[in-house]
Amino acid sequence: EGLSDEEAKDAVARAQEVIRNRVDQFGVAEPTIQRQGDTRIIVELPGLQDVERAKNLIGQTALLEFQLVEPEVDRDRILQRISGVLAARAAERKAPAASAEEAEEKAPSLFGDIEGDESVGPGVDEEAESDPGTPPGATLASLLQKVGREVAIGKRELPAVKALLRAPRAQEIIPNDVEFLFSSKPEGATGDQYYILYLVQKVPKMTGAMIADASVSIGQSVEYLNQPIVDLLTTEEGVRVFKQVTGNYIDE
Repeated sequence: EGLSDEEAKDAVARAQEVIRNRVDQFGVAEPTIQRQGDTRIIVELPGLQDVERAKNLIGQTALLEFQLVEPEVDRDRILQRISGVLAARAAERKAPAASAEEAEEKAPSLFGDIEGDESVGPGVDEEAESDPGTPPGATLASLLQKVGREVAIGKRELPAVKALLRAPRAQEIIPNDVEFLFSSKPEGATGDQYYILYLVQKVPKMTGAMIADASVSIGQSVEYLNQPIVDLLTTEEGVRVFKQVTGNYIDE
């Protein structure tokens, strides 16, 4: 059975939004994603080098995954270490004879005092490497902001932050079992929009294969008034996994 004109337009609009979210992973400063006619979407990614990776990511089938968010203190501690590395890089450019370790130790705290933890990886005393186009000497301290308990990145600063977190020296600090992800859509008022940065476990605890059905409703309570709410019905395996996962973290 074919789609009605309205359903076809909605399908293209949703596909356009999915592509936009996937393109955001590349950190391209000014991507162009626009409709052409009724059934085509044109994607332009200025300066992107890995064309094949872009094609594969944009064209792949969507997979729903549920990843656990790590504690805020771990997120902030790792970001502080990366910020210290970038501060050392800036110090070396200004005074090559200066100690990178001293510069890292003197780096300003991002979110107040954070106790050290060896689990976040070894100290780094070399220049932080980043993608071309990242502002010289840029540090996370200058690109991140706190919104409540969340870490936010302005829409304009998003490509630079992604480039810094992809840098080899930053990757050495991030533990192998976690990764940084960004919210798929910007929040805030027009002209002052930002994305939320999350530290999550790499291995998902549940996938879409454990979802039997889903429905959408509009929130009526004060907390979720007029916001879309997705209700999920899990399979028997999903119930078992969800019970196990929530049981492991019930006191945290």
